[in-house]
Amino acid sequence: MDNLDSKKMRALMIIIHKMITRYQRIHTGDLDEEIFRLFEKAKTIKFAEKEKDFEDAIAGL
Repeated sequence: MDNLDSKKMRALMIIIHKMITRYQRIHTGDLDEEIFRLFEKAKTIKFAEKEKDFEDAIAGL
């Protein structure tokens, strides 16, 4: 696993943790818009192929 892959894995874990925490706080049976934004951010990080793409993807975490 190269350096970018390691960074991607750590960033994804942060996002997943935020998603779970948010869901637990607001659990009413529905997912809110923030959950969907976090899913989109996770996808962007997962598919980042270059260091610059990754840095752009994690901006604002």
